[in-house]
Amino acid sequence: MHIIVGVDESASGEAALRWALRVAALAGASVEAVRSWVYSPVPSRQLLPADEMDRLAEAGLNSTIASQSAVGIAIRTTVVRGPAHHAMLDLIDQRRPDLVVVGRRGGNERALPRALGSVSRRLVDASPCPVAVVTEDRVDAGPTPLVMVAVDGSPHSERALRWAVSFARATGGSVLVAHVIGWVGSVGQVTELSDQARDMLDRAVAATQSQGVEAASVTGFGDPRRELERIADEHAVDVIVVGPRGVGGITKLVLGTVAAHLSEHAERPVVVVPTGPHDTETP
Repeated sequence: MHIIVGVDESASGEAALRWALRVAALAGASVEAVRSWVYSPVPSRQLLPADEMDRLAEAGLNSTIASQSAVGIAIRTTVVRGPAHHAMLDLIDQRRPDLVVVGRRGGNERALPRALGSVSRRLVDASPCPVAVVTEDRVDAGPTPLVMVAVDGSPHSERALRWAVSFARATGGSVLVAHVIGWVGSVGQVTELSDQARDMLDRAVAATQSQGVEAASVTGFGDPRRELERIADEHAVDVIVVGPRGVGGITKLVLGTVAAHLSEHAERPVVVVPTGPHDTETP
């Protein structure tokens, strides 16, 4: 497993590095720590040469790495020039890592207009590889991480489940398969959807256990964004895994994608597994 982690000067960048190193220690993975830089938009007569900016960025990156405990982990450092999301996407396209890790907010993003989005959001939207968005809360997973994966029967969630099982197997963890039943119009619908959910979850648990990974399931009711957060808190999961979108287009337009909400608001690492080349949208 190869992990690319974006590390800037912010606390969330340091948290992303700490989580990536924790996963690497559990999975025996290699880590590539990346820092990008751009010239300040404020005019200056004393701009440093690009090579000197590279050296300063690398020194800062090495200092951040030195502050972490990374015994026995192969760490490569890379400095790239340009806006973080563009530079990271170019590097991801070259390396094709198994996992990309970024902090939820970095550098001066908090001061930028919300409409511009964040580096993490842009990577979630565009990366061809799974992206883990890490906040400063609950970064240090236990020795056997509990991986919660949200499923809804769509090809996107099936792909997320496969990735979650592989991740749990690599890190010695277990899987909690979660499904949320959303808006319903009658008691009869609740019963029907509950039966369907039970069948789907039973199949997911059986498939997970067949891979040698311990698994359990849980069903929630209501807004999937809020309910998945509640389930994650109740079960004290270490990481949430979701697909980029789920079943149905209208709900997505009204609520926004569950993946986007969780990656921006959940108080634990969220991994968004991108659409595969053969995935299709469920009508």
